[in-house]
Amino acid sequence: MLGALQRYITRRFNVFDPVVLSAGGLHGGSASNVLPASAEFRASVRSFDPSAEARLAQELPDLIRQLASTHQFTTEPRSARLRR
Repeated sequence: MLGALQRYITRRFNVFDPVVLSAGGLHGGSASNVLPASAEFRASVRSFDPSAEARLAQELPDLIRQLASTHQFTTEPRSARLRR
């Protein structure tokens, strides 16, 4: 999912007005040889352009749901806050 989000950013936003994706955490299970029942990742996205931030706030939740659905996962968004 993180790779898909990075591709989305690099293909949909102007390289001269950067949007930055930072993965802040990835947690899932406690054993290296067992697939966990659930996993969680946290990421932040930043831009200096208010219109890019508005697009991100609108498009990212749907993109994440679509990516999860493609792989037969479900998502539970925890937060989608824009901070200045």
